[in-house]
Amino acid sequence: ASGADCATAEAAVRHHNLLCETFDEGSNAAAHHAAAVDVYLEHLESLAVPHASEHAKMAACRLLEQACLECGPRRFVASLGRWGAALGKLADGADRDGNPTPSARAALRALAAMTRRASAMMDIPGVRKEAATVAQKTAAAALRRIESRESSAVFSSDDAVDAVDAVAVCLESHPAALRPKTDAVEAALVKVVLESPHGTNSMILSRATRALARLPRTGAFAFESASKQAR
Repeated sequence: ASGADCATAEAAVRHHNLLCETFDEGSNAAAHHAAAVDVYLEHLESLAVPHASEHAKMAACRLLEQACLECGPRRFVASLGRWGAALGKLADGADRDGNPTPSARAALRALAAMTRRASAMMDIPGVRKEAATVAQKTAAAALRRIESRESSAVFSSDDAVDAVDAVAVCLESHPAALRPKTDAVEAALVKVVLESPHGTNSMILSRATRALARLPRTGAFAFESASKQAR
């Protein structure tokens, strides 16, 4: 599916409230609607696999992100771990030049959206553990993307913004999940701040700075190490 096809599908799902299971529980309408949603989401999951075509993976990532945002709480909780695992396998996709594929970028955005929504459901049994796993997958993929950059010019790309935003979402939504990787997160964000082309992309600088402020703890070691490496 092309980007236009994905946008059309997203609009149709949203316009008809297809993911909002609002019928009275136990009614025939509720059962039929739930069955239809099951089939739709199962199809998306069948496309969210590494060996699928780039167009299929792109569609799966974008429509699963929509599902993360628009499906009912019960379905979201039941699907959190499964969707997180599927999207996590797609977030590292790269083209021949080593740059993230469009589907990989979409997967990272979907993981960030999932992490953000899960943060509002931490009191539901099982969600905290699943959300921690998803947040760790999201942050790990984003950090790998930042750490793979060798040229400062790439920090002006939309991809870099996506990566920093994903880390920021994890720090805001589930900071405890990232505590064991605090030094790595701090070093990556400092790398963005130090190596970004100042004056040409204030957006990436401001977002990285705000993300740094959300770290579970701050320390000079990672900052000093990154500073020395940048010299």
